[in-house]
Amino acid sequence: MAEEQATEKSNAYWIHKLLAVVLDVVVVVAFVLIGGRSHQSEFEFGDVLMIGLPFIASFFAVLIVVSSDLRSVRSAFIASIISVPIAILMRVNLPQLVGREEYSFKPVFAIISLVFLTLFWCGWRWLLGILRPAK
Repeated sequence: MAEEQATEKSNAYWIHKLLAVVLDVVVVVAFVLIGGRSHQSEFEFGDVLMIGLPFIASFFAVLIVVSSDLRSVRSAFIASIISVPIAILMRVNLPQLVGREEYSFKPVFAIISLVFLTLFWCGWRWLLGILRPAK
């Protein structure tokens, strides 16, 4: 009986962990698409990757270093504060590396990115915390 409960808790842990990863990616894709729509831009898949990938890559790289629990709100907040500036640096420099149009640094974009992504990355984790079964 105790073994079955441990298996159920373990399964729930992995499901919530996977859900957090998927929701983090959805947040970034939504951020890119909302930004494109507000600037009347139509993005192709490559454009979404070029803009969103630095945010996804830096967030997960920092989050894995900060915490082993991808579901933690505190860890997501710390990772966001560290990773968004890194992602913006990557976003400004990455197009130059692949021979595409250069992006310039815009402080307003940096602030909006930090606020939007931090709010929604932490918000999803907060919701998962409410839905997560008690330990």
